[in-house]
Amino acid sequence: MSVGVKNPNEFPVDMFKRVLNEIISLQSRYNKIKIEDRKVDEKIYVMENILEIHLEELIRRNFNSLFPNLEIIDNDQHYYTSSGNYIDILCRNKKKGEYVVIELKRDRSPSSAFIQLLDYMNQISQELDAQKTKGILVCRKIDKRMLSAIEGLKSRLNDPEDIILKEFDINLKIKNLS
Repeated sequence: MSVGVKNPNEFPVDMFKRVLNEIISLQSRYNKIKIEDRKVDEKIYVMENILEIHLEELIRRNFNSLFPNLEIIDNDQHYYTSSGNYIDILCRNKKKGEYVVIELKRDRSPSSAFIQLLDYMNQISQELDAQKTKGILVCRKIDKRMLSAIEGLKSRLNDPEDIILKEFDINLKIKNLS
C-alpha cells in the first residue's frame, strides 16, 4: 500500500460494502415511516443519519469558511498512512506550516475517536518528519466526561490549541412552495 493520497478507485471493497450497508439500513428505516408522515411542510429536520462521507463532503466544500487559517493538502482525497489507516482531511496551517489532522465522526464514541486522532497525529509527525502536528476532532456530540478529560489534557500541553474539539449540527429546512 502506498503512503499518501490514494485514488478513490483503489478504496478497499470492504469500505464500499460498509457504506452500501449503511445506505441500505437508512433506506430500510425510511421505508418504515408511514407515507403520510413523509410529507414535508415548512418543518426543520435534523439529519440524524448523515453519512460520514457526506459530512466530509460538506466540510471540504465549505472548508475555507470553516477553517480560514488552514489549507487542505491531501488533494481532496483521504491521506493514507504507512500503517494502512486513512486520515479524513489532512491540512496545513497557512501561516505556521504545521500539519493538522482532521478526524470526522458522525456518531462514534468521542473517546475512541479522540484516541484515533492522537494516533493519526503521531503517524503524521513520524511519516512527514513534522516538528508539530495538531488535531481537530469534529463529531456530533461531545459528552461532559470527554470535555473534562480534554480540558485536563490541554492544561498539560505547551499549546492548548494543539487539540481542538468541534461539534456539528446539520439542519435541513425544506419549504413547500406550491
